[in-house]
Amino acid sequence: MPRFGSLYPFVFGATLVVLAIAFHGRRKLFPEVFEEQRRLAIEGRRRAQEVQTAVAESVQKGKKDTKSN
Repeated sequence: MPRFGSLYPFVFGATLVVLAIAFHGRRKLFPEVFEEQRRLAIEGRRRAQEVQTAVAESVQKGKKDTKSN
């Protein structure tokens, strides 16, 4: 067993803290990248909602057409 085996959890925790700080700093350094990702996500959700609405309308129209036949 390593002599400093009890230090592993501390090293792991410190690594997580460093990564968290690095990613937070990246968001501050490159706000336009995150803004673009946010905009694309919003646009994607909007398109998905439009498709869902169109499919629902198509299904309703299909139900009306089958009833009239």
